[in-house]
Amino acid sequence: MQKRILLIALLGIGSAVVSNSQTVDSLSVDDFVRLGLQNNKKLHAAQMRVAQAQARQDESFSALLPTLKAMAGYSRLSNVPDFSITIPSYPRPLSMTLSEPVLNSYQSKITLQQPLFVGNRLTSQHAAQKQGAEASRQDLRAEQRDLALSVKTAYWSLCLARETERVVDDNVRQVESHQRDVDNLVAQGMATDNDRLKVTLQLSNARLMLIDAANAARVAEISLNSACGRPLDATALLATAPDTAGSGEPELGPLLEQAVTSRPELRALQDRVAAGGAVVGMARAGWYPQVFGVANYTYARPNQRIFPARDRFDGTWDVGVALSLDVWNWGATRHQVRQARDQLAQAEDAFALARDGVMVEVKVAWLDLRKCREKIAVTADGVDQARENFRTTDQRFKNGLATNSDLLDAENLLLQARLNHTRALVERQIAKARLDKAVGE
Repeated sequence: MQKRILLIALLGIGSAVVSNSQTVDSLSVDDFVRLGLQNNKKLHAAQMRVAQAQARQDESFSALLPTLKAMAGYSRLSNVPDFSITIPSYPRPLSMTLSEPVLNSYQSKITLQQPLFVGNRLTSQHAAQKQGAEASRQDLRAEQRDLALSVKTAYWSLCLARETERVVDDNVRQVESHQRDVDNLVAQGMATDNDRLKVTLQLSNARLMLIDAANAARVAEISLNSACGRPLDATALLATAPDTAGSGEPELGPLLEQAVTSRPELRALQDRVAAGGAVVGMARAGWYPQVFGVANYTYARPNQRIFPARDRFDGTWDVGVALSLDVWNWGATRHQVRQARDQLAQAEDAFALARDGVMVEVKVAWLDLRKCREKIAVTADGVDQARENFRTTDQRFKNGLATNSDLLDAENLLLQARLNHTRALVERQIAKARLDKAVGE
């Protein structure tokens, strides 16, 4: 007896452990969006583009700062005669050696250079790279919003598929109950075999629809897991249900204003327009002189500035200003400026086109949301009417006042009404998500 009690206890503990290990938490639509933002590989690539643009911005800023370069070298020189002179004297000329050849040459040099004036080329370059980095960040935000919309669409598609499966399953049980009633009526001689055949065919069609609905739910679950970076066979329990209460649509005017200021695509194009203006400034810098401050310190053996040459290390320094100007380059600067202005005009046109597209997108999303609200009201009334029609027809059928075909039609009407209402509820959730994305939320 003690062994049996111990075995039962162990089995109970084991089943509890298995049960707890298989527990799956329900996730809301926002939870799935967060998972998608964390696990999506395409977003990681966009983040790397932002990091690359930030590195280019930092590189352009370093060009404004002084640079320090060091150089060192060694050379072995060929043998040459001594540098000597002959002085006439009596009784014979006097020869004097001024410098002996140094065959081993060592040289090290440190150069400090600071741009003083380059026609705003460096500041314009830094401004262009800064705007480009900001545009990359806005591109990342746009991709995040696109991904969020994709995840929300997949979430509500799964919600629709599962609700469709539930509604069809209710219809299957309803038709099965109808079939039992018809079987009883046939046994009593109150219904024909043809009536039973009609119900059997109806039940077969309902079961086929249930198979399709179950498969559609599984496919939708795989799509949601894929969008969120989860294992494809993971169970997705949905914690957020469609809003059945609903609310009126917001005013269209404020939505359009919000889209212009908040859409990351538009802000990215604005940054690229600003970067294009800075590129024009870079091109125009070719018309101005370039001035640099330069300082050198040379430590060499022998040092070329010391005469006569000595086979030892000596240090010397120099400080100066260097100026350069392209006097004639066959109009290259003018062509570069024209190219930059053309690119700026293209960026401005792209922004204008994108702004028009955003306006259209917001208006269409707003109209879709309003349409969905109207469809929900209509389909909700349709469900109430279909339920009442089925209830009265079923009662009349049981009392022998309605035909078998009338009840089958009532069952089909109720099924279609419930499916239409479910689809309308989910369509409103998707339409709301599209409107949120369209205005930049």
